[in-house]
Amino acid sequence: MTLRVPYLGQTVMANFKGGDRIRSRAKLVTSDRFIQDALEHDPRYGVLFTCVKKYEDTPAQVAKAAADKAKPRKITKVKTINDALLYFTQLGASVTGENELKDLMEQYNVEFPNLSR
Repeated sequence: MTLRVPYLGQTVMANFKGGDRIRSRAKLVTSDRFIQDALEHDPRYGVLFTCVKKYEDTPAQVAKAAADKAKPRKITKVKTINDALLYFTQLGASVTGENELKDLMEQYNVEFPNLSR
């Protein structure tokens, strides 16, 4: 059985193998976290198929992810106020002026090291 699972703008093909309607169930074994996340976010999850075992993050992976999230991303291509406002507009933020630039930088966790004021 092959399921098409739309997830984050992509279509994931999940191929369940083995099994029949009477004696056994089909299985999908994957170590790809993207495929597993796609399956777990599908509306058919828990109805048509379930997950026997979920992956678990190790404490080192959790700590690294938290540290990476805490560090602001440095956007070097932004050099002027207008570039910064355009950057946030492209991210979908509602920008009304440069007075809210600092708040947007904190909200999106970015900094502009080449920004000249």
